[in-house]
Amino acid sequence: MLLLCLNSSRTRRNPSLRSSTHKLVRALLTSGLILFVHSDIITAAATADPIPKVSFIDNEPEFRWALLQESMAFDKLHEGIKKFAEDGETLKGVLREKLKA
Repeated sequence: MLLLCLNSSRTRRNPSLRSSTHKLVRALLTSGLILFVHSDIITAAATADPIPKVSFIDNEPEFRWALLQESMAFDKLHEGIKKFAEDGETLKGVLREKLKA
């Protein structure tokens, strides 16, 4: 469960922050990661601009460029690939031991 605390006076003064916050809250509510937020935030998130859908099918250069623009996405993808490779090596070791026995 995620507890989300927002300073509404800061988001009122900064339209960019307000829009980003509303999109984040809406995405978290939709995914079920947030169970409770203040009703004003839910109302604002529901009326915010829709999150645009993006597709990179058959366009790897555009995907790579967009990925490089989002440092957290780049880091998490790199981390996931690295962990997947490490788990693959661990699995190979376990299988070698099982086959020797």
